[in-house]
Amino acid sequence: MNKFFEFDYYKQKLWEKYQSCSDGTAEMEEKMKERFNHSIGVVDMAIELIRIHNLPIDEEKAKICAILHDYAKYCSMEEFQSIKEEFNVDVEVIPEYKKVLHALLGGYIVKKELGIEDEDILKAIETHSTANSNMSPLQEIIYLADCVEAGRSGEYFANIRKIARKNYKKAIAIFLRDCIERILSDKTKNLHPYTLNAFEEYKKYLLSGENKYEQVLSALDHNLIKEVKVYDVRNSSPYFEYIIVATTASSRQMQACVNYLKDDFDIRGAEIGDAWSLIDLNDIIVHIFKEEERERYGIDRLYASYPVVK
Repeated sequence: MNKFFEFDYYKQKLWEKYQSCSDGTAEMEEKMKERFNHSIGVVDMAIELIRIHNLPIDEEKAKICAILHDYAKYCSMEEFQSIKEEFNVDVEVIPEYKKVLHALLGGYIVKKELGIEDEDILKAIETHSTANSNMSPLQEIIYLADCVEAGRSGEYFANIRKIARKNYKKAIAIFLRDCIERILSDKTKNLHPYTLNAFEEYKKYLLSGENKYEQVLSALDHNLIKEVKVYDVRNSSPYFEYIIVATTASSRQMQACVNYLKDDFDIRGAEIGDAWSLIDLNDIIVHIFKEEERERYGIDRLYASYPVVK
């Protein structure tokens, strides 16, 4: 990395780059401001995650990488082709990959125009959009910070941010899974192989393995539940593997149970009530009842034909 310049220098360079790509219209100027503010948000989120998880990452390097991750966002296909040829990069410059070329070739553009040669920064810029296998801690944090910075609004991003603050590798796995699902369901989009490579590595951080129901019970182990039964439905249901039924003493304790599950897992759906709550953890369903309601609903009679594993 060029040691003569500090973060503010590269922040100014990003703004100048965006201005050079603008057509001068009010609409484009607003878009540039939004993109610039997004990069500031990525800086803030990257530093927050580094500090929360006490990661061995140079904060100044992370700030420079985060502010420059979208430096090539508005380059043309012709510019990408020129960079590919100049640096002899094995990247397909095709319309199907237009949305990720600013990442895949962005490091080379940053290197050429700003003189940055730090490989950690250049690789993190390269993978910030697609992710990849064997990412360094800096690559992981820049990818995740780009995904969950505070400017991305809505319940989905709020939930991923919450998970990222507790288990950043799990948050990466969840975002990769959801990204792949979105792209595969949209016939107009192409999935880059780097993203599949990344998910193959990070999917282990999702709820998985023979003891997956134990992970759920561990999250609920706050003296909140009793009379726990775990039903094994792997041979009976194409959608779920286990069904957990438990009893809690009050609506307040039930809500606490739901909050613990939200903290630790990616919840696909939930029906929260005063007497009965149902939480969908993808391949595990959790039922939590107040004491007097469990018998009335007869949930255990419904599942009586399934093996009980706990």
